Amino acid sequence: MYLDSRVYTGKNVRSVYRENRAAVVDIVRRYGPISKPDIARMTGLTTASATNIIRDLAGLGFIKEKGVGKSTGGRRAVLYGINGEGKYSICVDMSDKDIKVAVVDLAGRIVSNANFRVKPGENTLMLDLIHALDSFIKTRISMRDQILGIGVAVPGVSDPETGTVLVSYPLGWRNVPLKTMLSQAFGYPVFVIKETAAAILGEHYFGEKTGAKNQLYLIVYDGIGVGLMVDGKIYRGANGVAGEVGHTVIDIDGPECECGNRGCLERVASMKALAEYVDEMLKGGRDSILSTVERDQDGKIPVPAISQAARQGDAVAVEAIQRVAGYLAAGIVNLSRILDPDVIILSGKLIEKGQPLFEETRRAVERFRPILEEQVPIRISSLGESARLLGASMPVFEAAFERRIRQRSTTGREAQTHKV
Repeated sequence: MYLDSRVYTGKNVRSVYRENRAAVVDIVRRYGPISKPDIARMTGLTTASATNIIRDLAGLGFIKEKGVGKSTGGRRAVLYGINGEGKYSICVDMSDKDIKVAVVDLAGRIVSNANFRVKPGENTLMLDLIHALDSFIKTRISMRDQILGIGVAVPGVSDPETGTVLVSYPLGWRNVPLKTMLSQAFGYPVFVIKETAAAILGEHYFGEKTGAKNQLYLIVYDGIGVGLMVDGKIYRGANGVAGEVGHTVIDIDGPECECGNRGCLERVASMKALAEYVDEMLKGGRDSILSTVERDQDGKIPVPAISQAARQGDAVAVEAIQRVAGYLAAGIVNLSRILDPDVIILSGKLIEKGQPLFEETRRAVERFRPILEEQVPIRISSLGESARLLGASMPVFEAAFERRIRQRSTTGREAQTHKV
């Protein structure tokens, strides 16, 4: 219903009735409250087919009537929307610094959330995750029987079928059976999703409605993650590593990266790189107001302080941001030429309108583009960090939807058998 095996265009063929139902749910989620004729038009289904599917979905409890539309001279059309009541997902956004946990309902509302700090340098991330979830479930969730599962957004490469994290440099994980471990610990179905896939799904379904089916989504933090949507579907590639552009080489003489290469994009254009550039200049004797700023727990100057100094015209901060923006823009333009997206979406701590890094990156992208190349819009994520939490709910609700359909089909067959 939500992931890369689905498309929006429905087909009036009995053998793909399930796919048509998924298309209707997606349209109602994105554009509801919406009428039957509009659902039929947007999915390509006949009004009769759309009506049958809407009846089924209402019976399953996934959509419900939400008033009537404006009068156009005749009878006002009934409007349908997602029924978010009683259907929840626990969602997790993992990083090496903190663990964000939330309860999200079917309509995409964050009902409750909490942030748990990770103990630095103690290699206890899995224990930290289990403790965070245990604490959250015990103290924040009263409707435990209405939880449909746990969705976990993880940086790096994962196997969505087995839920194993194959490799995550930020988390220091290799071949970690995350799904198995969390399922055994909490008894809920668990789904592991790449953080960039979660982010682009969250943005696509719950963020600003652009209608774009080909999207490039960049998360800029201590690393750089990229989510790809092609023709309305998440693109994972043959081995699930599509979008790992943070480890593509952009400067062959650049600094060594933890992946073993030199000059990787995230090594020269991330928030970590920004702090390192400032450190280099300060150690070289450059004068800057940043020399008196209190450092964080890693001994680095906090990136918000660098951004603020740049706003005040500090030469060291401005130079460091321009350097990061140049590398970042080069990566964006290269990806744009390969993928030809409808829109490019940026997200990250310093990716906000008016922030020096965003403005410098946008200017650098314009400089790199040929005169005759069409300008692809670059915009800031409308959801920010919440996109990953919301997107992590998608596989949970997808699986619950399929379970309900199978249960209903089985019950129907058993009733027919008994009747005969």
